[in-house]
Amino acid sequence: MKVAQIKSAPQFVSRDWRQYGIQTYGDANDFPQTVSEIVQASKTGNACLSIYNDFVYGHGFKDPGIYRLRVNKEGEKLDKILRMVCKDFTMWHGFAIHVNYNMNFRVSSIHHIPFESLRLEKADDNGFIGRTAYHPDWGHRDKTRSRWSPSDIEWFHLFNPDPEVILNQVEEAGGWDNYNGQILYFSGDSEGSPSYPIPIFIAEMTDMRTEEALANVAGRNACSNFLSAGILVDIKDETQDESQVNETQEELNKFQGDENTSQLWYIQCKSKDEVPQFIRFSGENYDKAFEVTQRVIPENIGQSFKQPPILRAVDVGANFGADLMTNAYKYYNSVTVRERQQLEETFVSIFEYWWAPLENPDFAIQSLTYNAGESIADRIGKDNMTQVLEIIRDQMLSTVQKRNMLKLIYGLYDEEIIKLMPDDTQL
Repeated sequence: MKVAQIKSAPQFVSRDWRQYGIQTYGDANDFPQTVSEIVQASKTGNACLSIYNDFVYGHGFKDPGIYRLRVNKEGEKLDKILRMVCKDFTMWHGFAIHVNYNMNFRVSSIHHIPFESLRLEKADDNGFIGRTAYHPDWGHRDKTRSRWSPSDIEWFHLFNPDPEVILNQVEEAGGWDNYNGQILYFSGDSEGSPSYPIPIFIAEMTDMRTEEALANVAGRNACSNFLSAGILVDIKDETQDESQVNETQEELNKFQGDENTSQLWYIQCKSKDEVPQFIRFSGENYDKAFEVTQRVIPENIGQSFKQPPILRAVDVGANFGADLMTNAYKYYNSVTVRERQQLEETFVSIFEYWWAPLENPDFAIQSLTYNAGESIADRIGKDNMTQVLEIIRDQMLSTVQKRNMLKLIYGLYDEEIIKLMPDDTQL
C-alpha cells in the first residue's frame, strides 16, 4: 500500500479566529471541554486517568520546605498548586501557571490557571506567539452564564522573566497597578513555540465513546427491554362507567415496576369467556451482543495509558499479590518519570526568580509507592532500619539533620518521620 493512500482523521483542527485574535482549540474551539466530557463518561477512561494522575503527582514534593511554601496572598501552598497542575497535565498534556512580579522584577506570587480556559494568540507573520487569552467559558458549557461576552476575555503575556521585557509590559499596561502578570503555558507536545497539546490517550477516544454507548445500551436494555412487555386484553363490560375503567387501570399500575414484582392479584369472572388474556411481546435481549467489545475496550484504553491491568483492579490470575503490585508500581513510576521531570523543571524555571531566597530548594517529586500494611522495617530492610534508629539516637545531629537524612537517604515519608520523632514541630 502506498503511504499516500493511507488516510486518518486529524485529532483536532485549529484555525485562526480573527474576531478574537486567537487560534481555535478544535474546530468549535471546545476540544479540551469535549475531551473532559468523553473521559468522564467512560468508566475505564476515568479510572485510568485517575491512576495516571496519582502516579504523576506521587507523594508531592520531597522537600518539606518546598512542599509547604506559601506562594500567593491567598496562602496557597506550593503542593496544592502542584496537585491542580497535575490534574490538567494528565487530562490534556498541558498546564498553565499565572506568574506575577514585584517592582524588583522578581516573582512575587503564582496561581494555577485552568488550562481549558486559555487560547493561544494568532501567530504573527514570523510565527511568533507572545500572548494567551483567558475566558472562563470558551467552550460555552456554563449554563449559569446569562450570555457569552467577549468583554470577559483577558489577555496575558507568556512567561518571560527578562526584566527589560517585564518593564515594557508594565509600561504598556499603564503601570504596576494595572499589570496583570504573565502565564507560563506548558505543552507536552512542544519544546519551542507554544502549541496546543494532545492528550496521551487521544487514540482511544473512540473506544471511550464506545464504552459510554455500550453502557447506555445496557442501561436501556435493563430498564426498557430486558423484561418482555405485553397487552392485557379484557372483555368490555357495558355496565362499567369510565370511572370504573380508570380504577381498574390504576389497580393494574400498582402491579407494575421493579418494586411491585411477584405480587398476587385475585379476581373473579362470571364465565371462562370473561377471563382476561395477556398477549406477550417478545423482546430482543442485547445483553450478550457486545461481550467481546466490552472485554476488549477496557484493555485498549488501559494500553493507551501504558497501565498494568492490576493497577485497575483487574484480576490477572494471581489475585493482588504484594509482589505483583509492587512491581506494577515500579513499572508505572518508570512510565511517568518524564512527566514528573517536566513538572520539576517548570517549577525550577519559575522559582529561580522567586522574591525571597530559598535555601537549597529541591523540586523533585516523590514517586508513588505501594504499601500493603507492611512496616517501615519490612519496606526498607532490617539493616537500614538499624541505621535509621542509630540516626534517631545520635545526640550530635540536630532534628532537622535527622529528618533530612531519614527522608533523603532512606526514603521515609513525612508521616513516618513524625511517628518516629514526635514533637511540636510540623514538617
